[in-house]
Amino acid sequence: MSHGLNQCFMAVQSSISSQVEIHPSSVAQELVPFLEKAFSQYVSQIKKAPVYLTRDEAAERLKISLPTLEKYTKAGILTKYSLGKTDTVRYIESEIEEAWNKVSYSG
Repeated sequence: MSHGLNQCFMAVQSSISSQVEIHPSSVAQELVPFLEKAFSQYVSQIKKAPVYLTRDEAAERLKISLPTLEKYTKAGILTKYSLGKTDTVRYIESEIEEAWNKVSYSG
């Protein structure tokens, strides 16, 4: 490249880079609101996801025995959920809390 053309190229390159210069403060101004929104959406999704309890955990929360937990399940007071292809039984925490409130207020 000739000397004159090289100088012209460098001048154009300098002009372009000065126009697209990125300052950390401007990146933060753009990025922080985006990240806050994304984090908020993630947290709200987590809050909506049910928390599953084992049979032992459910019985402990209700302060009942496993046979009584099974009676409540058969009576329709509680709903058990089978997860996956195994016979793993789980109860949803919010449903256990609702059942606890019903039993507490009626007893």
